[in-house]
Amino acid sequence: MFTAAAPWVNSGYGKPMRSLVPMLTEAGHEVAIAAFYGFQGTVADMEISGIPVRVYPIMKAQYFNDGIEHHAKDFGA
Repeated sequence: MFTAAAPWVNSGYGKPMRSLVPMLTEAGHEVAIAAFYGFQGTVADMEISGIPVRVYPIMKAQYFNDGIEHHAKDFGA
């Protein structure tokens, strides 16, 4: 599980996730992203470069001090 900008965000935080997700899944890992920017709403299972990824939205505290433990337990990280 990573905290990062959503992979579709064209920033120095979003762009690396577009490359990292395929590399990690090819190595046999499941990947989840706790997006601190670029995704609001509810937890969503999405595809990034054709790879299934669970994306967790911004919570009340932008950098997840209020929710990262919950997200990690939900994902099994």
